[in-house]
Amino acid sequence: MLSLFLYLRMTLSALVFCICALPFYLGLLAVCAFLRRSPAIPVRRLIFRFGEFVLAGTLKGTIPVRFEDRSGDARPMERGIVVCNHRSASDPFLMAALPMARNCIQAVNRWPMRLPFFGHFARLAGYLDITRMTYEEIRRRTADCVASGGVVIAFPEGTRSGSRRMGQFHSAFFRVAHDLTCPIFPVAIAGNERAPDRRFRFCAGRILMRRLPAIPGETAARWSHRWLQNETRSLLLRETEQMDKELQT
Repeated sequence: MLSLFLYLRMTLSALVFCICALPFYLGLLAVCAFLRRSPAIPVRRLIFRFGEFVLAGTLKGTIPVRFEDRSGDARPMERGIVVCNHRSASDPFLMAALPMARNCIQAVNRWPMRLPFFGHFARLAGYLDITRMTYEEIRRRTADCVASGGVVIAFPEGTRSGSRRMGQFHSAFFRVAHDLTCPIFPVAIAGNERAPDRRFRFCAGRILMRRLPAIPGETAARWSHRWLQNETRSLLLRETEQMDKELQT
């Protein structure tokens, strides 16, 4: 019953947002076509607003989401790579709760890019389909996003775990951070492994998100990408284990 209720709320929120945003979106495409400019950055901002709207209209008051900043830096995350653990299909939407540049793209597997509605906007915004890209292309596209003041959001486990277990990390974006002297912003997520679960069923609970201290670009350039990969995973693993304990109390 909870799953049905939340999916109905999500559908209604998405429908309301799309109706309200449609005139702006069509005008945006017309202006970009007239000026012969890419609509990617404005579409990224629009997607971020969509995430905020759907997140507030779906989980608020039902499955509370709390964000905590343990980074010691009051500035929003920008010009870098946000690295998160990946427990659930809700993770991409939860990114709208983070204080970061609205000019953001996500690194995804192939299937989101093939969706009839969301895939269109993901492609238009320049999301990274890492299953079909070479490392050189990933690095170039990340460099372009960072140079424009944006962030790339990566889930280095590659696929959601559906549990409190954390999978092994892939190395691509740690290599990118090393090569580009690019900061890494670790973000830990706990409590959403059943919101929804791997069968897309929602269970009541609480979600906790925590921004951790950044790994500066100078550090990323100094150490090997393997060190960055292992250090970031260790940071997130320790933090999510602590967060799971806190959510149980």
